[in-house]
Amino acid sequence: MHAGCFPAETWSQHDLQSLETLSGSLAWHIEAGNRLLGLLLARHAAGEAEVLTLAVDPTCRRKGLATVMMQTLIEDLRRRGVVGLYLEMARNNDPALALYSNLGFSEVGIRKDYYRDGADAAVLRLAIDKIGETNSFLSERS
Repeated sequence: MHAGCFPAETWSQHDLQSLETLSGSLAWHIEAGNRLLGLLLARHAAGEAEVLTLAVDPTCRRKGLATVMMQTLIEDLRRRGVVGLYLEMARNNDPALALYSNLGFSEVGIRKDYYRDGADAAVLRLAIDKIGETNSFLSERS
């Protein structure tokens, strides 16, 4: 599934499994039956965290799966005392920009020609410690 979402930047199954075993790694996935619909890998250390990859099966996009996985990650990180969450994404990926903007991320940097296809990467950050407990995602869904 990861290869279908990121053909130019795909990671092997071995790469993904290796990342899951690192200290501070967090992983979520969404399945229907035996079908993988989405996956999220992140890691945290010293009060900061980063999203390593977020992928949703192309046939299942625009159904809120990425939002649910990200909200779950953010709540988990909040409970762990993480104050900031970072990620890098292609600046020309408008759907992803909309997702992260809606979650409260802001651009804090640009990596020129970061991807193999020459696309720039946007470095985004979410200040988890600034999201009020009464405004947390899980409270909103309750």
